[in-house]
Amino acid sequence: MLAARRRPALVALLLAGALALSACSGGGGDDDGAGDGASSAASSAAPAAVGKADLSKITVTPPAEGATGAAAVPAVTVPAGFSTGETTTTVLSEGTGDPISAGEVVSVEFVGLNGASGKQFGASSWSGKPVQFVLGPGVIPGFSKALDGAKVGDRVLTAVAPVDGYGPQGGLPQASIGASDTLVYLIDVLGVSPGWATGTPETAPLPAGVTSVTVDQQTHAPTIVVDSKASPPTQLVKQVLVTGKGAPVQNGQQLTMQYTGVTWSTGKEFDSSWKRGAPFDFQLGAGQVIKGWDQGLEGVPVGSQVLLVIPPALGYEDKAQGDIPANSTLVFVVDVLAAQ
Repeated sequence: MLAARRRPALVALLLAGALALSACSGGGGDDDGAGDGASSAASSAAPAAVGKADLSKITVTPPAEGATGAAAVPAVTVPAGFSTGETTTTVLSEGTGDPISAGEVVSVEFVGLNGASGKQFGASSWSGKPVQFVLGPGVIPGFSKALDGAKVGDRVLTAVAPVDGYGPQGGLPQASIGASDTLVYLIDVLGVSPGWATGTPETAPLPAGVTSVTVDQQTHAPTIVVDSKASPPTQLVKQVLVTGKGAPVQNGQQLTMQYTGVTWSTGKEFDSSWKRGAPFDFQLGAGQVIKGWDQGLEGVPVGSQVLLVIPPALGYEDKAQGDIPANSTLVFVVDVLAAQ
C-alpha cells in the first residue's frame, strides 16, 4: 500500500463516499442533510421496499437559462418516504455519444437525494467541473448499474435500492443516509475515457536494474520485473512509459489512477489496485501518499503511464509496512487516469 498512512479499507470506499459527499457545498447539499441523524436513524428501521421504483413520482426541473452557482443545479423533487427494493433507472434524455463500460473513466454532473427524507445530500457543481471516477467497484453498485451501457450525453434518473447503495456498510452517517434508505440520483453523462494509459508509447530504455515492464492486453495491468541483485538508485527515478494527451497534473488536484508496486530487494509485488478491482484516489502534494509519489507524479499528463523507482528516503524509510521490509526501494508503474 502506498499511502503515507496505511488505509486498506479506504481505497474501496473513497469513490463510493465521494459520490455522496464530494460536492455537498454545491447546490446546498450540506445544509439539506447535515445533522439530520434522527430522521436517518428512523428510516433505518423502516421495512424494506419490494419491487421496482415508480420514477414517475420524481420531478426534475431544469435551471433557468444562464443560471450560475447553486441556481445552475437542476431541481429534483422526491416525495418523503420514497423507496425501492430494486434499483430502477430511466433515461430522461438520450445522448449520441459513446457507450460506457465498466473500467472506464466517466465524467458526470449529478444530484443525489435521500428517498426517505426527500432531502438532497450531495451535488456536483454543474459549472463545467464534472465529477470523474472509474465505473466499477470503486462506486456504489447502484451507480454502476445505472451507468453501465449509458451513452455520453444521456440524462439518467435512477433510484438505488439500499442493497446497491450504502446499506451493506450500515449507511453513511456523514450524509444522514440510513442503511435502509433509497438513494435517488439525477446524472448527466458528460464524457468517457479509457481506464488505463492510452497515450503514445515511449521507446527509451528502462532504467538500470528494471528488467521489463509488460502490460496484459486484456486486463491492462502491468507486470514489473527487476534485477534484485543490482544496486538500486539512491535518487528518485521517473520515466514516462506512455505519454498521455491530457493536461499535466498539478499539486492540489485529486488524481485517479491504477498502479502496481514491487520491492526492489525481492522483486515481489506488494500491492496492486488492478488486483483489488478499484482505482486509487488521492490529492497530489497534500502528503496523503509517500513523498516519491507526490514528487514523481507532478507534471505527468493525464492518460500517461509512468515508472517510479523510489528510494527509502522518499518511501517508508526505516519502517516496515506489511509486506514491505524496512529501508525498501519501491518500484511502481502508475496509470494516471483523471485529475480534477
